[in-house]
Amino acid sequence: MTRWSWVLSFLLVSTASCARTCSGEESTSVSPDAGGPEGIVETPPSSDASRGHVRDAEPAVDEARVVDGAADDKACTGAEIDLAALLFDRRCAIGSSAAKRLSAALEDGGGRQLRQEAKLVSADRVEVRLVNEGMAPIALPLSWHPKIATLTALAEDEAHRTIDELEPPRLELPDSGAGQSGARFARVVLPPKGVGFVRATLATVVTKRIAPACEAGSCAPPKLAPGKYVLHVGELLADVEAGAPAELSWTVH
Repeated sequence: MTRWSWVLSFLLVSTASCARTCSGEESTSVSPDAGGPEGIVETPPSSDASRGHVRDAEPAVDEARVVDGAADDKACTGAEIDLAALLFDRRCAIGSSAAKRLSAALEDGGGRQLRQEAKLVSADRVEVRLVNEGMAPIALPLSWHPKIATLTALAEDEAHRTIDELEPPRLELPDSGAGQSGARFARVVLPPKGVGFVRATLATVVTKRIAPACEAGSCAPPKLAPGKYVLHVGELLADVEAGAPAELSWTVH
């Protein structure tokens, strides 16, 4: 971790909350009734609605079936799973209330078992991975809306001691996600040591200068200059705080 890591972690967590609430959507209250398969980390929800969406998944699903744990877990789990693909798999679909219950359960402690990591798969494409480092499977709520970022990225130039917020990386969606306009929610299960991954295309467009501080980040350049950066990426598709953002070296040409 670099000298900026504690600042970056705070900023990305704040960005994650804003991504769920700053879009002008209202949040809704949920019932405390919850349940789940044996061994899955699920508890009643807290009052935190910072990660809630208001629209149910499309198509609509039977909330009671999902909450009772009768969802098709075999189709929505694995040692290494593509989160974006399962998000649009009807067998994994849930409603917004069930997603909030799962999110609240993980915020109450289960999310501490998760770790984020990332690697470049090409010059401008990144794979961000969620790893379950615990001894028990974890039920993860996924949420997506075409108008809300699913990844955040900060570029740190250690040589010049600057940090810039970048345009959100563009999530790679399966064919079934093309043209979708409404919110989607899904439930997937990460077994112990299991990995859930997403892939996205990086952008060099700068939206804000984080450090050194300037009014509203207005001193930022329009895009990153060629050079070497430390990229800090946080994923927002899995609707839970998963620790520090992933960190990797990135060269802009």
